[in-house]
Amino acid sequence: MKNWKITFYLFAVSPVLYVVSLFTFYFHSAIQLGFFPTYSQPDPKEIEVYEIYQPIILTFLNIWFVSLLIWIPLVLIYWLIYLKKTIWKHLLISAICFLIAFLSIFTGVTEWFAD
Repeated sequence: MKNWKITFYLFAVSPVLYVVSLFTFYFHSAIQLGFFPTYSQPDPKEIEVYEIYQPIILTFLNIWFVSLLIWIPLVLIYWLIYLKKTIWKHLLISAICFLIAFLSIFTGVTEWFAD
């Protein structure tokens, strides 16, 4: 049971790393520009720290997608094995982390970065 808990917490880290790296780049850009960037104003590629953040953000995005594809069947297997005595705390924490990352896709920050 303890290994499952650790596994779910490790999977919860991947979406958090993506969101933190994306928003760190956004706020770092806002500090440099003096205003919060919006879609196409300015293009993120024009910002001098883009080359530093871009591979980090894309790497964490890829890790997040792969971990989501692994996490879903893992939750089903865990639920089937521990049907009667399922502990929901670590499942909910990891699901909330994945949900936050998923919802961040629909923000203006992601729209600006994907520009």
